[in-house]
Amino acid sequence: MSWIIPAATCSRCGTCVSSCPYGAISQERGQVVIDPAVCHDCNDQGERPFCVITCPISLPRAAQARRGRGRLLERDSSQSDTPQGDVLVPFASCLPVWEAANLLAQGVDACGPDPTQSLIERESQQVWLGLGLSAPLRADVEGNWASPAQAPPLPRAVALKALTEFDPRAVALHLILSSRAAGLQQPWAETITIDDRELEERLGLSRRRDLNRPERLSLIKSLMLQLCRLTLQLRCTPLNNLPELELNQDPFWRLLALEHHFQSDHDGQNHLAGLTFQLRPGGWSRYFLNPAGQREHRSLYQYGHLPAGLPRTVMRHWQQHPGAVRLLVWLPFKLRLGQQHTLLVSTLMRIAYGSQRIAAAASDRELRKRLVRAYETDLLVLLEEGLRPRFHPQLYPDAIRPLWHSLEAIPDDPDEALAYWIRDGASEKRLTDTGPRNKYHRLLQARIQGFERDRRWQQSRDEPSERRHAAAPLTRAETDRLQADEIQLARRRSGLSQRALATLLQRSQSWVRDLESGRCKASLADQGQLRQVLGIGSGR
Repeated sequence: MSWIIPAATCSRCGTCVSSCPYGAISQERGQVVIDPAVCHDCNDQGERPFCVITCPISLPRAAQARRGRGRLLERDSSQSDTPQGDVLVPFASCLPVWEAANLLAQGVDACGPDPTQSLIERESQQVWLGLGLSAPLRADVEGNWASPAQAPPLPRAVALKALTEFDPRAVALHLILSSRAAGLQQPWAETITIDDRELEERLGLSRRRDLNRPERLSLIKSLMLQLCRLTLQLRCTPLNNLPELELNQDPFWRLLALEHHFQSDHDGQNHLAGLTFQLRPGGWSRYFLNPAGQREHRSLYQYGHLPAGLPRTVMRHWQQHPGAVRLLVWLPFKLRLGQQHTLLVSTLMRIAYGSQRIAAAASDRELRKRLVRAYETDLLVLLEEGLRPRFHPQLYPDAIRPLWHSLEAIPDDPDEALAYWIRDGASEKRLTDTGPRNKYHRLLQARIQGFERDRRWQQSRDEPSERRHAAAPLTRAETDRLQADEIQLARRRSGLSQRALATLLQRSQSWVRDLESGRCKASLADQGQLRQVLGIGSGR
């Protein structure tokens, strides 16, 4: 049960603010407010809440549920053109943003065992960075919320304990702010203004019927305050005319202001109706997200593209498929290095489930079974979200591939499907048989040849990029792209089935089926193989 303080009779003495053991009471715009998500009714402290005991007039009372829809508070939105659907949006894809996303999504599993001061330390030829956590943000005596210019990180042991209480959904806000920062010319000097309505739309909270309005606002505020606790230490050595840079105790996302919007009911009681955040990226953006500096060869400008619905996907799967969420956050940065980048399954499982669980599975048979089931289910989630794994033909044999991958080989035609099941029933190894022995250990040695991205993850050539000054002319190979009906017609003329063509190309039958149906497009290299196998000329 939560408590409220009637604004009409409150003297604003501030006694209850300092007496709350949970920090749920604060002064916002001259009013004393109790956060319903933080207030625990002091059940483990005594019979009555401390705010009631310490208040000179015992003013706090139990909150009653509001009845009726009420009048909507009119205020300007922070962004009128909120991206929706399968639209690709730019986002900052530099190393600090990637490591911060991994820390938020993976929690303590992302922290190495090294007894360092920072939670995460990464070092390359040019860059050294360390991520930590600062103390929780609090409002000042006037009720203003803001991050300090210098945020001293907590000791590692204290930070690890605090990180266990972090909500992994904060990474969704991190991706949204990274997208907003990529659209600024000078993000280190400009302000990002974002309100609860934009965040509810981007996170999919507006469709949640199990959360009322105060709970949604409290969740957004809690996630944002957690995100603003990230601190960064950064050292960049001079290389290729790039200057030296050093940041110490720098907030990753600096909270400049937090405005609370209140609305009065018919009893004169004020209720929180909205939130507006003003933030600014830290000093890392001057070095990694500086378009003008890149043209002058004194900084970098590293950005990529992500589906606008990725934060909503994180919010949808974080509880049932946490491993898939970790991979969805980790893979976009990894795929930016190359779509055909070969990945070890052991690396994917370490990212999804943590090194400690992988090590414990070596001596726990039941844990190995659970990890295999979770891994195959998470791969299916990635497939549903537009990332299709490409299994290595030799290092990831059919015997240890997921069942859903084998089911994709079943033809759509009823007669072909019946013949498929007849052949499967007569074979020594049937589709419905149990997995092979030592499947877990064989999976740790398997490899995936990257991920095929569907249209949700690919920049369309028909949509001009805002950052492309002049479009490059298309090559002949790009303009002479094979069409779906042409591939299907050439296959039938050659007397090949989808399965036979897939075998010749060392691909799955579902891939050939998606090509002929137009659900995916072949790359330039795959088109060359198709022309060679099917005897299609290069000019039409």
